[in-house]
Amino acid sequence: GSAIVKSASGNVKPIACQMLGFFCNSTSSGTIILYDDASTGTTNAISGTITPSAGTFYRFPASLTAGLGVVIANTLNVTIFIQ
Repeated sequence: GSAIVKSASGNVKPIACQMLGFFCNSTSSGTIILYDDASTGTTNAISGTITPSAGTFYRFPASLTAGLGVVIANTLNVTIFIQ
């Protein structure tokens, strides 16, 4: 698998992939929404708004047909694990 660090909204992987989960490195009231999207679209959400706690791994197995995009609000740094 691959580990990708994100601290802003955007594309994580632009092709079909498997998401394993994510680790919250740090946050200050940060939130994240996950999307099955090859770009930065926000039509096909695979999660609601998640407010993660720093130092926590969130298991989130998902098969993404288009790719993986995220919307991050406030201050949040996460490592997303995909394969």
